[in-house]
Amino acid sequence: MKNLATIILLFSLTGIFSSCKKMVEDMQADMVLDLLTKGDWFIEEFRMNEADNTHLFSDYVFRFDKQGGVKYFYLNETGSGTWKENLENYSITTHFPSATSPVDMLNAEWKIITGLQDYCEAKTTGEGKTYFMKFRKK
Repeated sequence: MKNLATIILLFSLTGIFSSCKKMVEDMQADMVLDLLTKGDWFIEEFRMNEADNTHLFSDYVFRFDKQGGVKYFYLNETGSGTWKENLENYSITTHFPSATSPVDMLNAEWKIITGLQDYCEAKTTGEGKTYFMKFRKK
């Protein structure tokens, strides 16, 4: 009888821990969502194969929305795309389908290296190149 009670208790605790884990994941997703969608962002640093290409993004501003959309503003030009976070592998995927250079270089899954409330550092690889970006909140 004690074994049955122990098994029931273990299953109950497993359910509680699973519920807690899901709650924590939901809280993390909400925090990322709030962080990205409250305010405008700019690219403070952009490197391609270690070469500084930050100047390509001067005057660009990015605005993320809670529905997975992202807009960019550059002088009198605007464009749009999508974004999706992946909390399991600490990444964000951005896609600007009609963008030209330099914004098309952002079409990738970016692995988050580090970040706080007002900046994020990420990297990606593609077409034989390594890209590094530091995104800063305005």
